[in-house]
Amino acid sequence: MNVWEALKSLRDLPDAKLRDRDEMRRVIAESGLNGEFAGDWPPELHKYLGVGMNIWQYPVQFADYLIFLSHFKIESYLEIGVRDGGTMVLTVEYLSRFNTFKEAIGVDIALNFPTVDEARRFNPVYSAVWCSSQTDKFKKFMECYHFDMVMVDGEHSVVGMNNDFDNAKAGGAKLITCHDICNAGMTDECVKGWGEIKRRHNRDFYFVEFVGQYKAMEGRPNCPNLGIGLAVRSDLYV
Repeated sequence: MNVWEALKSLRDLPDAKLRDRDEMRRVIAESGLNGEFAGDWPPELHKYLGVGMNIWQYPVQFADYLIFLSHFKIESYLEIGVRDGGTMVLTVEYLSRFNTFKEAIGVDIALNFPTVDEARRFNPVYSAVWCSSQTDKFKKFMECYHFDMVMVDGEHSVVGMNNDFDNAKAGGAKLITCHDICNAGMTDECVKGWGEIKRRHNRDFYFVEFVGQYKAMEGRPNCPNLGIGLAVRSDLYV
């Protein structure tokens, strides 16, 4: 299943259903989920693993997150830590149902961005850059380039997350997302990093967390898993 085919469920979704939580959970799952660690996923999602866009998000979190974002005018997007690009592409294609996108850039230290590369064939807004976000070169780029929204999912450390957030803020981003804010399967660096970001920036942003879990995962060592934290600039209103 290529990316165009994986997006069929989203393309076929009527406008009236775009903010329906259950419908969006279905769309995300049917677009294909990352299957590298099957134990991270509840049994009901196993049939969607390792196909399509390899999205590394829980539909129960990602659907609510996307629906919330749909209330904002977002026309440009940067994702730091894009991996192969499933989360990035679904985010952009969904939000494009509400606003016309101008640009979507993925940044990663990996050499390949297969989902982004495929998506560029039918939507020219996509591009990808092989780069570490922790370099001075990237910082200077962020200081002079504006994105409406930035997702931070690169270096999973307190310092790395805070650097990426600060760079996004310096570039004027009105929405900044941090990933893995409650991921028990990792070190607690991302949890601490998110806490530090909230402490340092509470005058300029308000914070929304999408941390829903699956009942079938309760009691497992990697529960809670993933988690999306969203910082919304304080002069914006939903």
